[in-house]
Amino acid sequence: LEAAFKAFLVTAGRRRGFDLQARSQVFDDSPDFEAAIRDGRVQLAIIPSWDYLTMNLRDFADTCFVAEDQQGILEEYLVLTRKDAGLRSMADLRGKSVTVLESVNTYLSWPWLETLLHQHQLGSPGKYFGRIEKVAKASSAVLPVFFGTHQACVVDRAAFDIMKELNPQIGQRLQVMLVSPPLLDAVVCLSKSGWIGPEHKEATSLGLAELDTEPAGQQILALFKVRKIAPFKPEYLESVKKLRAAHDRLAEAAKSGASTSARPSAE
Repeated sequence: LEAAFKAFLVTAGRRRGFDLQARSQVFDDSPDFEAAIRDGRVQLAIIPSWDYLTMNLRDFADTCFVAEDQQGILEEYLVLTRKDAGLRSMADLRGKSVTVLESVNTYLSWPWLETLLHQHQLGSPGKYFGRIEKVAKASSAVLPVFFGTHQACVVDRAAFDIMKELNPQIGQRLQVMLVSPPLLDAVVCLSKSGWIGPEHKEATSLGLAELDTEPAGQQILALFKVRKIAPFKPEYLESVKKLRAAHDRLAEAAKSGASTSARPSAE
C-alpha cells in the first residue's frame, strides 16, 4: 500500500508539473505523529479519528478529506457469532475465543469492543475473553467463526457484506449480535507548512479529490477498499466523539473501582 501510494503521488505530481520525491512513514505513536505534522515533516497525513480527537492540529494542518466506500462515509462495526451457538449477548462470550479485525480502514474495532465491555461492566477484553486475536484480513476474522474454531468476531459491515456475496453460506450460518453506531474511521489532513509552495498544496488537494477519475488513483482506492475521497465535514466526527467520551469515562470508572476494591479494609 505504501509503495503504491508513493507511486501515485509522484505520477500525479508530474502530471501537474512537479518533480516529487514522495516518502511515507507509519507512526505507531500518536504524539510522534502529531509532532511530525506540527514540524511540517509530514504534509499529507491519514489519521485515525480516534487519535485525531486527542491531537491539537488547528494551527498546523487543515482537515480536508474522508474516505467513502460502498457503505458510505461512516462505517458500522459488528459482533458476529454462529446462529447455532446459542450466543446472544456480550455476557455469553465470557471465556470465549474472539477475533478482531484491525486493518488500514478498520481502526475503531478495538475501542468499540472495549467500550462495549465497559458498558456491561465486564472488564477488559484481555481478561474477559478466553482468547482474543487481532487480524488484518476480514476472512481471518470471519472464517474461524464460520467453521467454529472461534466463537465470535468483530468486523466492519462492508467486509461482512463482501464475504456474504462471495459465500452466501456465511450469511446463512452467522448472525449479527451487536452493531456499533455509524463511525468515521479516519481523516485526511494537509499540513499548513513544509510545502514547496501554495500551488503544490493546491495540486495535492486537487489530486486527492480527483483520485477516482484516473486509473492510477482507482488502483490506490481499490487497495484501500475505498470508492472515492470526499470532503470532510465536522459532523462526521460526532459519533466518534461520543464513543471516545464514553470509552474514557467508563475506563476511568472501572480503574477507580478496581483501585477502590484493592484497598485494604479499614475494619
